[in-house]
Amino acid sequence: MTPLRFFIFGALVTFCNPSVTAQKIGIRAGMNSSTMFIKDHYHLYSGSYKLSPGLLAGVDLEFTTKRENFSIETAIQYARKGYQIDEVRDIFSRENYDYQEQMHLHYLEAPVHMKFSFPHNNWRFYLLAGGYFGVALSGHQKATAEFRKETYYEEREVPIGRDPERNFLRSLDYGLSAGCGVHLGRFNLGANAQYGLANISSYREDEVVIKNKGVSVYLGFRLTR
Repeated sequence: MTPLRFFIFGALVTFCNPSVTAQKIGIRAGMNSSTMFIKDHYHLYSGSYKLSPGLLAGVDLEFTTKRENFSIETAIQYARKGYQIDEVRDIFSRENYDYQEQMHLHYLEAPVHMKFSFPHNNWRFYLLAGGYFGVALSGHQKATAEFRKETYYEEREVPIGRDPERNFLRSLDYGLSAGCGVHLGRFNLGANAQYGLANISSYREDEVVIKNKGVSVYLGFRLTR
């Protein structure tokens, strides 16, 4: 069973379980800092990539169960992912130039987590473990180079689809996810880490692999008690 099918199967079993009862609805917003793992048969390209900050916002849903301090949490959220490069490069080891590059990818994604809570006075600390899947809506890439006091700039859309002759990335993404946080009343402060399992490269020859990864922090507010 592939990781994606295993994840979907686990989610269906969870939500169809009769021990899952009440639900709580909330909203969240924060920052998603992401980068990418990119390599082929010849080279690792992402070794110098830096985290790219972006918006994270969505609606979350928590299903309580008959087991005390155990629940299932999911969400529908927007997340901007990608990477950035900021480095000095050289031309045939003779002259240096400053180079910056950014790729921004806009995802709609749904994380599903097992949630383990640890109440303490008015605080409720928790740990999250599970996975996520998402769909890339669009993306763009821009690069800037400064050489001999001249600035060169390029910006283009990132083509998304399965055809390697027309597209750069596939739309479907999925992976592992874990996090932690704390509830105080209706407010929630959380942090989450994602590690992509899907190879989102449209081009599969020469062992090309592209994967997402990143961390996020967010502030949430519970709409229902």
